Amino acid sequence: MKKNNVLVLLGSLLVLASCGQNSFGNEVKEASDFLDVVTASQANFNITKTAVVSNKSNGADATFDIPNHNAEIYSGGDFVYEESTKVQGFTIVNEETNKTTYFLVNSDKGGITSDNSSLLDSYRNNAKSIISTDYSVVSNVYDDMKAFAGLKSGNVGGVDYSSIYIAYSIAGTTAGYTLKTVQAIEGGTRRVDRYITLDQTSGLWGFTFYALRVTDEIGSDKIYYTQDYAFECKSDEDLSKKELNAKKTVSSLTFTVEGVDPAETTTADGTPLTGK
Repeated sequence: MKKNNVLVLLGSLLVLASCGQNSFGNEVKEASDFLDVVTASQANFNITKTAVVSNKSNGADATFDIPNHNAEIYSGGDFVYEESTKVQGFTIVNEETNKTTYFLVNSDKGGITSDNSSLLDSYRNNAKSIISTDYSVVSNVYDDMKAFAGLKSGNVGGVDYSSIYIAYSIAGTTAGYTLKTVQAIEGGTRRVDRYITLDQTSGLWGFTFYALRVTDEIGSDKIYYTQDYAFECKSDEDLSKKELNAKKTVSSLTFTVEGVDPAETTTADGTPLTGK
């Protein structure tokens, strides 16, 4: 519920900003009006989080369906992601023995612990893949927007649009792009509104929010679809300070121990871990 509320709030703020088209937005006249955006993690620029929420009205089909999900990367390669289930992975180093223990939390009550780092590899890669895939979706939308530059109507990508509005705004280290189109569909019209927010991290522009709003009007029926993508980008220094909270509650969980003596393992606060 909290994640949904945050995304809705972000989307609302972005929509409100874009509504002041004449005062807030600058018309996108050509492709050069688009900023250069980092398309993947690189030195001192890390895409550390994605959260996707979609919705649709009653009676809508699956045209724009996308499963709700999220993923996040923390310092030291710790991670969490949630698709059908929530998975967390992290490492804890015993300061006395300098021994590293790897924890995989795959249920509300616990999971698996091991002294083998490979325990987490495939899960961590999955978390990174979720983030990368979502970010690429928005990157492709951003690139597709460029074909609408300078147009009020016309054919783009084989689709005839009766109305096109595209604008942008840059305010310090935040920028926004808005694309609104109207097209004919069988029995009515489709309005598609796209809003993209970019923010600077280490002087580089990265995506932080994308909202898609689709409204089909067919006769007296109005059908809507929504998608919201939220991202977090951090510098190397900021990522190094980002800690996973699950480490602090590990002693309250139950683990199947693989190759680890629980008595040799401590939690983040130094409390011995007890295998239950």
